[in-house]
Amino acid sequence: MSSFEDTENRTEADLIVRGPVGAEIQVVDATYRRRAKGTVELKARLPQGIYMIDWSAAGQTSQKIVRLLPIEKPLVIDLNETPLFASEIYPYSSFAGPVEASDGSEVLIIVRPSSPNTLIKSEVNLRLLGVAGNMRSSQGEVATTQAQSSDSFVARFYHVIPGDYRLRFASTISPTFDQTIPAMRGRRTVVMMYVGESSVLLSEGDAYKAVEYQGIDAARTIIVSTAQSDSDFLESERLAGILLHDLAVGSGSLGAAFERSLSATSVDPLLLIYAAAVVLSCLDRQASPALDDPWPRDRDSQKEFSEKWQQKAIQWLKRVNVEGAPPDVAALRWRLETVGSSLDIKGRDLSNPPILERSWFWALAQSTRDSYAIPSGASFRAVARGGSGIRPWLVWRPAAAIGDATETGDPKTGDLRGTIEQVAERARTAFAAAGSAPRLELSIDPLALLSPEAKAMSLRTLEVAGIRSSDGFAERTGDQATDLAILFNTPAPELKHRLQQTLAELDTALKDAPATAVPTASSSRSDPPALRRMIAWPDDPNRGRFGGKTKIDDFELRAEFSSTPHADRVKVRLIVEAEKHVDVEHDQVEFFLHYSFWPNRATAGFRKSQALIDVTAWGGFTVGAWLADRNIELELNLADIPGAPPIIIER
Repeated sequence: MSSFEDTENRTEADLIVRGPVGAEIQVVDATYRRRAKGTVELKARLPQGIYMIDWSAAGQTSQKIVRLLPIEKPLVIDLNETPLFASEIYPYSSFAGPVEASDGSEVLIIVRPSSPNTLIKSEVNLRLLGVAGNMRSSQGEVATTQAQSSDSFVARFYHVIPGDYRLRFASTISPTFDQTIPAMRGRRTVVMMYVGESSVLLSEGDAYKAVEYQGIDAARTIIVSTAQSDSDFLESERLAGILLHDLAVGSGSLGAAFERSLSATSVDPLLLIYAAAVVLSCLDRQASPALDDPWPRDRDSQKEFSEKWQQKAIQWLKRVNVEGAPPDVAALRWRLETVGSSLDIKGRDLSNPPILERSWFWALAQSTRDSYAIPSGASFRAVARGGSGIRPWLVWRPAAAIGDATETGDPKTGDLRGTIEQVAERARTAFAAAGSAPRLELSIDPLALLSPEAKAMSLRTLEVAGIRSSDGFAERTGDQATDLAILFNTPAPELKHRLQQTLAELDTALKDAPATAVPTASSSRSDPPALRRMIAWPDDPNRGRFGGKTKIDDFELRAEFSSTPHADRVKVRLIVEAEKHVDVEHDQVEFFLHYSFWPNRATAGFRKSQALIDVTAWGGFTVGAWLADRNIELELNLADIPGAPPIIIER
């Protein structure tokens, strides 16, 4: 290329990197492909774009991210001094003093556009959460956005102690999602994510409005790990992509060539976990996990085939002997034990949700045998109530754990299967009554007396009991409790609690139905105008829909907080108070809670000028109040209350 070539026509530029004596230098492009390698001084002509400069010297390793622009003057990087000339340079990591207490683990999160035409408008609310809350990215924000969207990206880098972390982000369907990110000792976890755009139809009155969202396309995420001194993980990314695709669609791509890659001493532990999960997932469906080893036809050969592949999975998992390995190891161990194999290493407990959806299903199955297998923390509750179904990852809505914090009592599942039989029996009676109910303007259909949650539980219980035909849900396990736990994505203790709630509703409905007239459709007069307004905050649906005022005329909505025996939840008293001179003897207030409460609507009458309800919450939300006879809507965001507990403000 001529030095007199017009800048506008350039597509390449010169990069010069100078390091200390003995330094080993390499340049990696945005696809993690090594583009140049040298010692002490490196010179390369490269296409414009974003590059990572890795170097090691005196036993230390560090990196920089640089943007190479197509200009005549070369970009010179002196690794000991301030750059002589740089279009733009972004520090990537530094060993001078990490922000977080470093104990040998790192997390790198890279967000790219999903297509050349996609510009990243924001950081899609990326946050890495630890036990103490938000983790801070080393050197602040590591980000660059160019006019050319093809190589724009956002990156964050963290020094952390080994363990599990939660990555929070906005998705292409708007709600905030969480996902477990492991950090293993001596390794760097690399999370590659892609920003996408989607159009979501939201109801507004009697019509629908299309709303455009930009966020993470979580189905495309790839998570790998590498030694901290090695940034060349292109092959790990490729292999992980194959295995994760297998887990997402139910295929098996293992084979002799793949196994040779997994036998390498430097293999990524996450690849071993993914491969073991593929094996067990395929065997669950009586399918082969390998392209070159078909599933046998006769039963004896099938047993031998399964045992052979189970042993391979065991050997892979034995090599995942590193502090900070993901919780999936425990779920995989449980699954192996149920099929008669033994993983003779100490498996981890589920301190956090696993990273793979399939691992979560195996954990749910274990909870029907061991009530303490899955803890009752907020993240686990959120997974149970707000799982996304974004395979192969276990991704959940943290807001789903805000409400419905009713105590489930003793976590022992007790006679879970007996409770399922009782619900199935009552549900069969209710459905039989519904089938014979006259189709009048006023119906005595007992199903009309059930909440949507109880009706759904009744339907699914009939299906797993074989009383009602299924609509083709996920493969059966042969155990009703396990099937129902997986269908509702719910650990056994909470499943039993929800079954008991359903049983109580069914008993009430069957008792009251013969003498009760229930409208076939709810009257629009009883619903507040708020329900016809568009949801602007999917994680907090009532926000902005009830008018935003806490006081109108002589009525005020307020809240009081009090502690509970549990540090991760708080008791909330919601109060609508009327002025003393107002006659409210015949008035009622309907409170509209967060969608995660069951039920999420509650009615209270006035007593001494106050209408109130008590709830227990795991986080903050916006409550709406409706006085139908006075056509008054009130709204209160609990997080806006001065002195609100941290759990209300932060979660």
